[in-house]
Amino acid sequence: SYTSVLKALMRSNKDEDAKKALALLRHMQERGGSIRPNTVAYACVIHALAQRGWAQMAQHVLDSTMDDPYAKPDVISFTSVVDAWAKHGNGGGALEALALLQRMKEMARNGNKHVAPNAKTYCTVLSALAKSGTQQHADLAQDVLMASSSSDCCCCNVA
Repeated sequence: SYTSVLKALMRSNKDEDAKKALALLRHMQERGGSIRPNTVAYACVIHALAQRGWAQMAQHVLDSTMDDPYAKPDVISFTSVVDAWAKHGNGGGALEALALLQRMKEMARNGNKHVAPNAKTYCTVLSALAKSGTQQHADLAQDVLMASSSSDCCCCNVA
């Protein structure tokens, strides 16, 4: 099946295979019908892009799931994109990760519980903010930590 191929491409460590996964997803979107991509197909492609740190591409695929009635974004896909932004290693990536966390929280408050941030999401955002090394980001990390419930957050190593 298409999803099985996407899973195999996702597990590969080759940049070329992430590009193939994206091309296959686009093919599925164009063909439609019985091969329309579902949530798992999107998640595989998002993860393949995100694990390479291709945050903008992963974000674009995630955003396209919002308009697709056959796929619903979930916490796994969102957290993959958060992780891709966190890998940027600069303040901009940390701020993008934080913005995505805020978006997830808002969507969850509006009834989409499938995107409610989990401990991994929070740890990833906190780690990105900590690694940026600025006082502003340290303050933002503290705000994130204080605004979360104890069940949302975890103790994570940010070194």
